[in-house]
Amino acid sequence: MKKSVVVCYLSILSLFTMGIGFHAGIYSNFLRSAGLDELQINLVNVFFFVTLFLFEIPTGIFADVYGRKKSFLISCSLLSVSMLVYSFSETFWGFSFAETIAAIGITFYSGAFQAWFVDSLKHHGYGGKLNKVFAWESTTRSLSCIASAIVGGYLADISYSLSWLAGGIFYIITLVISAVVMKEEYFKHKHHSLGEALSVMKLTAIGSIRFTRRNKAFRFVVIIGTIQMFCFMAPNMQWQKIFIDKVNLNVYMGIVMAFIQIMVIIGSQISRKNIFNFSTNEKVGMAISQLIIGIGITFTVIFQSFPITIVFFLMHEVGRGMFGPIKSSYLQENIPSKKRATIGSFESMYTHIGGALGLVASGWIAKDIGIPAAWIMSGLILIVMSIFVFVKNKK
Repeated sequence: MKKSVVVCYLSILSLFTMGIGFHAGIYSNFLRSAGLDELQINLVNVFFFVTLFLFEIPTGIFADVYGRKKSFLISCSLLSVSMLVYSFSETFWGFSFAETIAAIGITFYSGAFQAWFVDSLKHHGYGGKLNKVFAWESTTRSLSCIASAIVGGYLADISYSLSWLAGGIFYIITLVISAVVMKEEYFKHKHHSLGEALSVMKLTAIGSIRFTRRNKAFRFVVIIGTIQMFCFMAPNMQWQKIFIDKVNLNVYMGIVMAFIQIMVIIGSQISRKNIFNFSTNEKVGMAISQLIIGIGITFTVIFQSFPITIVFFLMHEVGRGMFGPIKSSYLQENIPSKKRATIGSFESMYTHIGGALGLVASGWIAKDIGIPAAWIMSGLILIVMSIFVFVKNKK
């Protein structure tokens, strides 16, 4: 049964990720084609992060009270609607509305889907380390994104709308399949009146808040994740601008995205193989991966030669591939089952604050000073943060 749970999880995750992948390689260039400047592009995504911040906790509580499967199905529904809105929008406010819908959909997904997986595994007796499982999750996500990103690039050269329509269709497919194959044997469904439901949600929220205050592992993940998300916004939003100026076709953006995902796979497999003994000190593992990310981001924009630029850019993606499984394993092994989705949402909520601030800061710097300045700022912050963790851990 444990194997069937893993297969089900990875299969659904693959479909879900493919929906995202269709626009992953062309997203910011799509917004530029509509006439938005660097700051406006980032402000569209500020709507995304602010909405995430507002809805993370309520939707996390919903998942813990009413079921992670219900939460995930709602997520697929909202994301399909968001993709359709994007395909027909042509203005800043249209894009912002689509991002708001997508953000609500993501909050129903974040915390809930991974919580369903972990508790399903534990329900069937799995007691092993989670870092190896999450490494396969990262690999599956990347392989799925490679396929849809390349197709999305070809579709975008015909019409950007086609990329968004393809993503919307995949979320509908994911919704239907998930409704049939996802099981929730560990979860006891209870019928609450509105008053009882609100009371249960309140107790779940209070318990989760108390946990987050006293748990050192959770605080570490929140701090490092928030700073990292702040720094990720510059490369996340501007890498397509850097490379489109060099290759000038959306189909090549899909190919670059494919190489990005290959590097993420390599990073995730490094964490799975435990080459640097991450499982005995996951804090150091996260710091090492963050140092690689910081160096890669910084040197991507220092050199003008395309081969050197792409090498350092892909190097930072290896670090990102390493970080995700280590962080997920460290977090999931240190949170209680009954509040797993809610606490996961708390962690996501804090990082969204960093993301929103990073979007404003990197967008302003890129517009008024230049994209290289935004990247160098982000890279140096990550490098300094990594060194701080090394020094504190040694003490």
